[in-house]
Formats: sequence, C-alpha cells, structure tokens
Amino acid sequence: RIKACAKEIKEYPSFEYTISYLCNKTSLSPFKLQEGFKQLYNVTANDYVRDMRLEKAINLFKTTDLNISQVVYSIGLTSRSYFSKIFKNKFKCSPRVFRKKK
Repeated sequence: RIKACAKEIKEYPSFEYTISYLCNKTSLSPFKLQEGFKQLYNVTANDYVRDMRLEKAINLFKTTDLNISQVVYSIGLTSRSYFSKIFKNKFKCSPRVFRKKK
C-alpha cells in the first residue's frame, strides 16, 4: 500500500497531499503510514512528497523554459521563498544558480 501511494505521489507531485488523505488512501494509521515510508524510503511521508516535488522541479528546469515562479506553482507550492529554502537545503544551491548552470 505504501509503494502504491508513493507511486501516486511521484506521478502527481503537485496534488495537495495531507497525512489524512494518505491514511485514507492506504487504510493505515498515521503511525503505520510514517513507519512504512521510513522503512521503505528512509524519510517521512511529508519528506517524500517534498522530495518528489523537488525532483519534478529539477526536471522542469532541465526540460522547459518556465521561470522559477511558474515551476513553483506547477509542482504544487505557492511560496517561492519556501521553494528556494527547500531547494537550497537539498541541492546546496539556489534555484536561480541551478537554472543558470543548466
């Protein structure tokens, strides 16, 4: 059930996933959901969603000419500053620097 849920998140990262939604989708308790993600992917469910969104952002930077704000909205986020923060934490550079390197 966790793998099917993770597959959906990977395919549709822009959807607004909540723990309640994921628990209903998998018929698991919040504890079991988090435990399953930790065992399979070594991250929490929320971190997995965030990582899939960042992967999608990287793909969009590489394959499109969308500006940073357009990428932010297309991956399901609404705050460009939050996106920049999580992007820098994961990739050790800003989205702007990454885009220029591309």
